[in-house]
Amino acid sequence: MTTVLAIALLACGDDETGTTSRDTGTATLDSGDTQDTQDTQDTQDTQDTAPSCVIAVSDTEPQAGDDDVFWRDPLQVWFDGSFDGLSLPELQLAEEAGGTTVVHGASWDEGLAQVLLTPVEPLLPLTDYTLSIDACDQNWSVPFSTSDLGSPVEGGAESLLGRTWVLEMGKVTWTRPENVEELLNAFFTEPLLVGVQAVDGDTLDLLVALGRFTDMEGFKQRKQEPTWDILDVDLSHGAWFEAQAEVILFAFEEVEIPVHHFALQGTFAPDGTSIVGAALEGLIDTRNLSMLFNLDQEDFICTTYAADYNLECTDCPDGELLCLDLKGEDIQADEQPGLTLVRNDEGDSSTE
Repeated sequence: MTTVLAIALLACGDDETGTTSRDTGTATLDSGDTQDTQDTQDTQDTQDTAPSCVIAVSDTEPQAGDDDVFWRDPLQVWFDGSFDGLSLPELQLAEEAGGTTVVHGASWDEGLAQVLLTPVEPLLPLTDYTLSIDACDQNWSVPFSTSDLGSPVEGGAESLLGRTWVLEMGKVTWTRPENVEELLNAFFTEPLLVGVQAVDGDTLDLLVALGRFTDMEGFKQRKQEPTWDILDVDLSHGAWFEAQAEVILFAFEEVEIPVHHFALQGTFAPDGTSIVGAALEGLIDTRNLSMLFNLDQEDFICTTYAADYNLECTDCPDGELLCLDLKGEDIQADEQPGLTLVRNDEGDSSTE
């Protein structure tokens, strides 16, 4: 829903050039003026005109009235001009009930025309908030509400036991490395399956496996491929979790693509049928990727290809400068009812 937020503002400063009459002209902004070339009533400038403050809010995310805001998303504000040389606006986020202020950090873009607000602690689910913006002697108020995501899982962590979710790699939004999303979409094509194998209070043991999809069978586990245990995953923070494994081996055309320090985070929906707002990251080892280019050159991606696409490689766990930072966002993994994962210990890389 779009709410028109742009409001024309009055100028913030007036020219004080004399005591007998208010200036009617526009003075030149020059601290060395000795003659008032635009005024008609006096001959001495006592103070130049202050810069006009006519900046307004052009858009916000969320927008006023939104009622399904994700509890872990940052907030953004766009302005129709730059605050370069001006005082930055005051930004306040508060719960409507009780007016409790939410502590947040503010990150401005280089042009000082857009700001990203990141709460220090995630917002509460099913809660009303108001974002207040004070700029140029004007105020904007943006009320919104969070969705139920972040609420505890119905039935507790125990209700997730034996269930499996499908992370479709082809639907991941790749944000690192930059400029090569098309390449990553070409290589990471097989789904990743995540299942809960054991539960102890608010602690989960996960099993990760490679999957496949056919029109006849739907999503299935590739049982000839390795699996990975991720143990002691904490689910005590409002259905949010973060899981880590030392390495996950993806495969493309029988070529293994290792991702070291693999991390997956997300929020279980209250009914457990999906993992929402998920993200994954790690270090993609590029050595085998040269085979996909029909080359026998382990450093091809981090030399020739990196130079062409302005990539910057980093050290792999073994110290070789042949890895790339990998990050994917905007992931929703849906449950696949009836799919139970089977452990293949040959690929076990348990972490605690």
